[in-house]
Amino acid sequence: FFFKQKTAYEIKECDWSSDVCSSDLYESVVRALAARGHEVRLLADEKETFGGQALVERLAQDCPTVSWGWTPPIPEEPWFPVAQKLRFALDYVRYLAPRYADVEKLRLRNIDRTPRVVRWLTSGPGAWLVGPRRVQAALTRLERLLPESAAMTALLEAERPDVVLLTSLTFSRSLAMDQLKAARRLGVPTAACILSWDHLSSKALVHIAPDRTLVWNAVQRDEAVSMHGLPESSVVVTGAQCYDQWFDRRPERSKDMFCRAIGLDPERPVVLYVCSAMSPVPDPVEPVFVKQWIEALRAHPDSRLRTAGVLVRPHPERIREWAGVSLDGLDNVVVHGRTPIDSDAKADYFDSLYYSSAVVGLCTSVFLEAAIVGR
Repeated sequence: FFFKQKTAYEIKECDWSSDVCSSDLYESVVRALAARGHEVRLLADEKETFGGQALVERLAQDCPTVSWGWTPPIPEEPWFPVAQKLRFALDYVRYLAPRYADVEKLRLRNIDRTPRVVRWLTSGPGAWLVGPRRVQAALTRLERLLPESAAMTALLEAERPDVVLLTSLTFSRSLAMDQLKAARRLGVPTAACILSWDHLSSKALVHIAPDRTLVWNAVQRDEAVSMHGLPESSVVVTGAQCYDQWFDRRPERSKDMFCRAIGLDPERPVVLYVCSAMSPVPDPVEPVFVKQWIEALRAHPDSRLRTAGVLVRPHPERIREWAGVSLDGLDNVVVHGRTPIDSDAKADYFDSLYYSSAVVGLCTSVFLEAAIVGR
C-alpha cells in the first residue's frame, strides 16, 4: 500500500493470477480505507484469468477514491536479469540450512534456476571450502549493490505516497523487492503484507527488511524473526483479514434450493471435497485420487456414506487436470464451483461449506473457512 493520510493509499497487487489473489484477500481493507476517506491505488505486475482484474474494476466503480493500474516494466531494465538470478540463488541457499534438512521439495523447487557456481559452492567440495552461510552473505551484499529501478522510482516520485504496502514480497518471481528498494531510496515507509499461512516458511526470503511486516499470528511473527532475520519490533500481528467475511455470513438460500441448483439430492447429507493447488503437481493428479476416494465412499458399509451427496470443487488453477477423469456413473456426485471473487461466487462458495456435513481435502486453506463455519 502507498499511504497518504486521508489522501492516498496505494496497494501493490503483484500478480492477480497467483494461487492466492491478493486483490481478493485485501478487498475488505481497501473498502475500509476508502470509506475513511483515503485514496487507494491498486497496481499489478501481470495480467490474469481468475477474476482479480474484474474485482479491482468493481472496487474502483464502487469507491470513488479507489483506482487501479499497472507497474512499470522493471524486467526491461538492464540489471534485472542479474538481480533475478541472485534472488533465485538466495532462495536456494536458504533451504540448505539444517532446519530444512527434511524438506527436499523446497530445495528441488529452486535448484534448476540457481546458477551452477552457487550450487558448487554450497555442495560437495565447494561446501567444505566455502559453505552456504558465506555464499548467502555474499549474495545478499551483491543484491543490495544493484541499482534501484529507475522506472519504479519515477512512478513513486509522481505518486508521492506516504506508505507502500507490498503483498507479494515473499514471491520469488515478483517485482516487490525492486519496489521496496525504490521506496527506501525515496524515504517512503514500507510494509510487507503476508498473504497466507505458509508464505514465511516456504516462499522467498525477505532479505531486505521493510519498515513493518504484517502477519496473521504469533507463529508467523516468530517465523519472520527466526527465518528471515526481521527485527521483532517491526513485525505486527493483525490477524487474517481475508477470513473476517465468513464469521457473520448466513446462507442466501435454503439447502433444498442450493442442492437442486447444483444437482444434488437435498434429502441426503453432503460431503464437500475441496481440491488443492499443490506444487509440484502430484502424480497421479488429484482428480484421479478424488474418483478413487468417491468409489471407496460408495463401497462403505455405512449407508449414509454410500448415498451421501458429494460436491467436488476443483481448484481454478487445475481445471485442465480433469481432462480424461470422469465422474459419470457415480450417483449423487457433482463437480461445481468457481473462484469466490464476485458476490454470486462467494455466496455459492459459502453455501457449499454451510450445507456440507464434512469437508475433505489434502492441503488447502479452505479448511480455515470450514473451521469458521463449524464443519
